[in-house]
Amino acid sequence: MPSYMADTHALHKFLRGEFDTEARTSFARLRRVPDTHVRHFLDYYRSLNPTDQDALADGSTLWGTLGLLGPRRSERHEALNTNLAWERWTHEMVMGSGRDPHHCYSVPLLRACIAQAKIDRSKGKPSSVPRELEEYAASIRSVKAPELRKLVRPMLRSILGARPSKLGGGDWDYEGTIGGSRVMVGIDYGGRSAQLRYEVAVQSTKPLVTFERAIAQEYKWIGYFPEEKKPLTLSREILGAFVGTYLSQSGLPFSVVEENGHLLLKAAGQPPIEIYPESGTNFFTRILNCEITFNRTEDGHVKGLTLRQQGRATSAERKP
Repeated sequence: MPSYMADTHALHKFLRGEFDTEARTSFARLRRVPDTHVRHFLDYYRSLNPTDQDALADGSTLWGTLGLLGPRRSERHEALNTNLAWERWTHEMVMGSGRDPHHCYSVPLLRACIAQAKIDRSKGKPSSVPRELEEYAASIRSVKAPELRKLVRPMLRSILGARPSKLGGGDWDYEGTIGGSRVMVGIDYGGRSAQLRYEVAVQSTKPLVTFERAIAQEYKWIGYFPEEKKPLTLSREILGAFVGTYLSQSGLPFSVVEENGHLLLKAAGQPPIEIYPESGTNFFTRILNCEITFNRTEDGHVKGLTLRQQGRATSAERKP
């Protein structure tokens, strides 16, 4: 096991310190996050007495620590089974009085509930959808993806001067600039869990240091990041052979695009990252500790890719 995975205490201490800094400002930055789950957590935290606040802060930052270090979700739950404040929060998160009882239903799922109820009635049998849930679903005015795109496009154009590009499925990219920095907004309009999911990436003119890399350097995780690699120079013609859409066995799409002699890799719902050639088929990244290998057929055509990160490999076939 890599040495950094054993350094749970140091990373937990760091994250707890960051949490306490935020708490001293009444979570001024976190309250700007447009996420009802985040706001629910902060409101719940503020309702607790100081002892329970301390225990919940310890549990939530340990959960985040283990998430960064990679244990399976079941192992993370096991590590926190003695933290009663964390257990009470997980119950509140799902069943608490401050939680919308229908929070787990996205608009696409609510549409499916209405459709199923209509199918059941057309067959002359009792609906498998509870009437209260059907009435709730019918009360929600959903917005279709084309209407959402019409709202988003002018807004991002005014802020970023963004150019939209369709990647496939419900995924779109919007690229522009703010203050001389390149900004990329990736939006998924077609997810089952939400009408709209987005990611934002900023490529500054200053050197980029990720949170993961900063932690690794601070706690001297020897071997976590290899020595800085020097990329090869490949022609745009060679890079163009890798451009396309790739699909993993689990259905996760990857897009590879070429821009001004640079190759970018994008997973669904994630901002694009630049990948650098190490050989004619092997590529690496500078902001994530991962490698990408493009697989070829015997006659040299690119048929797929394999992404390797922290001992895990994900393979994806190239779509025609």
